[in-house]
Amino acid sequence: TEQKEKIRQGYEKKVKQIDTQYAIAKSMAINKQRLEKIKARQEVMHKIEGDVRGKLQSEAQQASFITNLIVQGLLMLLEDQVTVRCRQSDVNVVKQCLPTAQAEYAKLIKAETGASKTTTLTIDTQFLPP
Repeated sequence: TEQKEKIRQGYEKKVKQIDTQYAIAKSMAINKQRLEKIKARQEVMHKIEGDVRGKLQSEAQQASFITNLIVQGLLMLLEDQVTVRCRQSDVNVVKQCLPTAQAEYAKLIKAETGASKTTTLTIDTQFLPP
């Protein structure tokens, strides 16, 4: 019976060891899948970033795009005086957009609330990095 007990203990030990190895292998497989999924997601994000970057750079030169961005910022702030900060290379385009943005902002506020609200826009002397 002592030998049987030793054999049984040895068997239980091996079963436990196999279970542990199985759990480790399963965990590693799940982790590997997770990492592959993350890598694939990153690749897609980099591809999208590459596609959009060129489009955004060309859009940034269009006055209507800049005007809409300024109006969107004004609607979030709802302030009477706002200083617009831009890149030094965009100063001339932004200056041209300010009167249009002010008018569009006033028109939107009037249409949505019925109140007449104007804002004063100025360009900041400190510029964003290129």
